[in-house]
Amino acid sequence: MNTIFVVRSLGIDPSTGRELFLNRAGERVYTWDPQDKVPCGVNEPTVRGNVRTMFRWRQVTFNASMSYRLGGYVYNQSLIDKVENISTSREVNNPWGNLDKRALYERWQNPGDIAGFKNIRDFSATNASSRFVMKENALSLNSVNINYEFDTDWVSKKLKMDFLSIGFYAEDVFYLSTIKQERGLYYPFARKFSISISARF
Repeated sequence: MNTIFVVRSLGIDPSTGRELFLNRAGERVYTWDPQDKVPCGVNEPTVRGNVRTMFRWRQVTFNASMSYRLGGYVYNQSLIDKVENISTSREVNNPWGNLDKRALYERWQNPGDIAGFKNIRDFSATNASSRFVMKENALSLNSVNINYEFDTDWVSKKLKMDFLSIGFYAEDVFYLSTIKQERGLYYPFARKFSISISARF
């Protein structure tokens, strides 16, 4: 169910800047054919899990939640859309919109160039190939919560209160991955920070 089917890629031809494919017959060709698709990795990690921790020291309480995935492959669609398929959107042949800097500096430009991305003057759509199937190991800090409870006696004497605490909460703190890809390209993404104060009189 989670197998990634793509055409096998031999990379970018240094002499032409075009992508070379390996067809069903084992021949090197420039033409992408959907019938040449083969399984090229499974989009399911070998190991996936969560780590949660909580500790308390005096009046300070710390909570954190992390998640990780090891092994498994992903098809890096965001890389394609930000580097090679930038000119296939609504603004045809306009590669100067919201693009990655690699679209200008890491694409093939002259014969002999060893590049990971096709000819900078090639505005044709990039189809699914093994060039963008990548193994992913990732670690993310999903949430952090730090809470400080003021001393009960001090609060009672100085502020005439029964209880007072202040807390800090952060969500999506960091995301480390072996694959560089833009988050939030197809779904909302934003780091969240908040401060809370709890009091009882």
